[in-house]
Amino acid sequence: MSKALQLPSAAKTGISMQANGTHVDLYLFGVIGDWWDGNTANEVLQQLRDAQDVESITVKLSTIGGYFEDGLPIYNLLRQHPAHVTVEVMGYALSMGSVIMLAGDTIRMAQNALAMIHNAQGVAWGSPADMRKAADMLAKHEQAILPRYMERMGKTAAAVQMMLDEETWFTADEALAAGLIDAVIDPVDLSAIDKRQPENAWHFAAKNFKHPPTAFVERVGNAASRNRPWVERILNRVVGTPPAITPPVEPEYVEDDMTPEDLQAALKAEREEYARMLDEKLAALKPAEPAPEPSKPAEEAPEMKALREQAEALAAQNTALAAELAELKKEVPSNIPPVNNAPAGDAKYDY
Repeated sequence: MSKALQLPSAAKTGISMQANGTHVDLYLFGVIGDWWDGNTANEVLQQLRDAQDVESITVKLSTIGGYFEDGLPIYNLLRQHPAHVTVEVMGYALSMGSVIMLAGDTIRMAQNALAMIHNAQGVAWGSPADMRKAADMLAKHEQAILPRYMERMGKTAAAVQMMLDEETWFTADEALAAGLIDAVIDPVDLSAIDKRQPENAWHFAAKNFKHPPTAFVERVGNAASRNRPWVERILNRVVGTPPAITPPVEPEYVEDDMTPEDLQAALKAEREEYARMLDEKLAALKPAEPAPEPSKPAEEAPEMKALREQAEALAAQNTALAAELAELKKEVPSNIPPVNNAPAGDAKYDY
């Protein structure tokens, strides 16, 4: 196996560009449409305005997905650029990231990278009419990207829809066989790639992806323990270096006037819950252990065997006597009245 590719210093979370004559490298790492990291369509537009005359663009892509409202415009900006666009998946092209991946005239994927396609997802709140409107909007989003997958893989709408419904994951070799990419390139240093995904991205992946590969779930846990969550990053900007983490606080809700110490305690409690959730994911992915073989019954002692046989013989004798008594009762004349043992003067017969 080739040595893992190392990321240059220009690669960082967010969108950045490195020019080299008539060629530019465009780095896109993190959540698509995330306001904090700047992965928006407007940011891509600003970068490409400085690259109108270049002959080739290589997009270094690694994202677990993001917002449709930014992802589709980014796809269109790259697709419509006059330069030859090569997309290289450096770690992950999941969800909306797999759509941006398809913007490349040439698509390559690191040997240890992953791609994933699934149904459009979203969150809605409101009346039944609001929910129906949100569902209709998700369906429109899905229909907008469906032809991109069909064209690339040469599959029917029904076949692609089934893959979306099932949340289909691809290794680099599987993506190549499916027609999603053109070539497999050397593996990348995934530990460096993972550091460029914010922790809230890993939380989203763990909670919303249906059946990710075991290796990915493990990477989610490892990355989440290293990366700072967005709440902590905001806290850093407001109060400077975060204070030491204190034990979790009760009650279940947090007041608006919470202190930095309270924030840190809430963060710790959230992390513990997240770790529990990851353990459940991993446990669900592990194959079931084979059922233990039934144990052989213990050998019966001679004394117990003799007593048991004696009891069985007595039971059989009792059964035989009961049957003989029943036969004798049948021979008693039926016209003889039963004897009533009531005191004298109260004698009566029941017919």
